[in-house]
Amino acid sequence: MISRRLLRIKILQVLYAHFISEGVDRMKPEKDLIFSIQKAYDFYYYILLLIVNIKRYADSRITLARNKKLPTWEDLHPNTRFVDNEVIRQIEESQVFNEFINKRNKYLIWSEMNFDLI
Repeated sequence: MISRRLLRIKILQVLYAHFISEGVDRMKPEKDLIFSIQKAYDFYYYILLLIVNIKRYADSRITLARNKKLPTWEDLHPNTRFVDNEVIRQIEESQVFNEFINKRNKYLIWSEMNFDLI
């Protein structure tokens, strides 16, 4: 998941910060590196969660449009290519993804976002 390039960048950043600060604690750079890598994983899952939540939002908009009192032809026959996307469905049903999101649920929340601007 994390590329070698990203790891190299993080290691150099941590080493640079350690040598600039002239720290005596030798464990701090390792802790900083582990924390930085964990944040990269969090960001990766956060972006995947955004895709899943946008799909859910689009699905709810399609459902609302179909339930109008006077729906148009476009409301009754919407383009569902994004909602029916197989890759998004596999992400949504992934056991590893769901376990990670449930474990870090208080940190990874897109549902508080206001999507009315879209």
